[in-house]
Amino acid sequence: MLQKLFAGLTASVLCGTMLGTLWAASAEETDAPVKKTVECPKSAALTTDVPKPVPDSQITGRIVVEVQDYPVHVTVQKLTPEGTPTYYDMNLSPAEDADITAYVLLVDYCECPQNPAEFPHTYTSPSLTCIYNSVYHVSVSEPDTDGAIFEDDSVLIADPHMEASVSGNSTYTYAVSFPEQMTGPVSASEPTAEITAEGNLQVSRDISLLYRPFVTGDTDGSGAIDTTDVFYLMYYVASKSAGVAVPENVEPAACDIDGNGLVDSTDAFYLMLYCAYAGIGKTKAAQHFVAEHPNNSVLITLNPCLTSIKSLLRLIADRIGAPMERSRDALWYAIRQKLSDGTVLIFDESQHLPLKTIEVLRSFSDDFADHGQTLGICFIGNLETVTRIGSKKAEFAQIANRTKQKKLYTRSKIQREDIAKLFPMLNGREKELDLLYRIAQTPQALRGVVNLFSNAYDNEDYSYEGLVAMAKYMDMEV
Repeated sequence: MLQKLFAGLTASVLCGTMLGTLWAASAEETDAPVKKTVECPKSAALTTDVPKPVPDSQITGRIVVEVQDYPVHVTVQKLTPEGTPTYYDMNLSPAEDADITAYVLLVDYCECPQNPAEFPHTYTSPSLTCIYNSVYHVSVSEPDTDGAIFEDDSVLIADPHMEASVSGNSTYTYAVSFPEQMTGPVSASEPTAEITAEGNLQVSRDISLLYRPFVTGDTDGSGAIDTTDVFYLMYYVASKSAGVAVPENVEPAACDIDGNGLVDSTDAFYLMLYCAYAGIGKTKAAQHFVAEHPNNSVLITLNPCLTSIKSLLRLIADRIGAPMERSRDALWYAIRQKLSDGTVLIFDESQHLPLKTIEVLRSFSDDFADHGQTLGICFIGNLETVTRIGSKKAEFAQIANRTKQKKLYTRSKIQREDIAKLFPMLNGREKELDLLYRIAQTPQALRGVVNLFSNAYDNEDYSYEGLVAMAKYMDMEV
């Protein structure tokens, strides 16, 4: 644009004798946005994913997504009585040589049943006369911004053989922009529809999405979330508290980990917790369980400094709101009075617990059992945790005898179907899933898999080749 404008100004100087009206017209033409149209390859649903290809005569629909400034992610699904095939699932980026890039996605027309009453779901449109038993669902989103997702579940591609007024194509156009004044994640205009003299249905909507030019947690903008980001976040918080200049390379919005609008030590805690996630996701699983059972489960994370009997009792008392008594005996009794039947105590990083401390925890369980009640105690840790607590050695025998379940989960236990569940967008892409599964078996484990896919996704290429290239860039074992 700037080059074109400069060229126009140069022409004005060279042709200074030209009339002002002609210059005005030239400037107006120069400022007109440059628009480029790109027709995307046909969906496999129109070619190979069906018993036979859909005839061109049935491909009468056009879903047009106009992008500018930033990429968007688009999915197109068809809701039918037989299922919900995905026609398109792709990122659309603005072309470098255009102000507006219009991507055209081809679809076939929706079906008009002879007896609509036979179907549980039917669809109609004010612009159309027929009743349909299928409809398209269109989603347009900003990939890196939570909640910036526009969805349209009423996209009806007219059957030109059945409609009275629509004898040609149906085109749905979504013009996407990213206004700087956006406060909410998404807004959209009401659709405008018209039937042209040629019998074509044209529906258009303006979509505004929030663009967040950062990834939450990536405080230094490096493209990865790691302990360096924790350092910068803590440095930022300390600088603000001291009233000194904050580091220039830190993005404040990326520091708001809990999304409450403030950047403080709580955000630093959550970021450290994120970076400390174990490779097989055991801590995350425990947190999920506690979130699902907030009234009868407690998660306590241990460390080498908090493993003595008294320090552990004080930690438990603090977590459950028991009185902070001074002696060990009084602490034990206060905790016992606070705990209720059916409670589960979960201890993460349990490899730090010495035998005497484990025995104190066992005493709680025994006391509950003596009163006909149940107290669950779950130890989460590394391999040492299981081999010690489940040991048949004399010093651990009483603990082993009370261990009801001691299932061992390691990276070697991760199944290929686990990977498929973690990345549903890779459904049917066997090479990609196989690659991620192989990486999950290495010391990099699930954490490495998630980091790899996240980086490849941000790079807008999570194909097999894109994943391999990103893995090499990250110096990962493949």
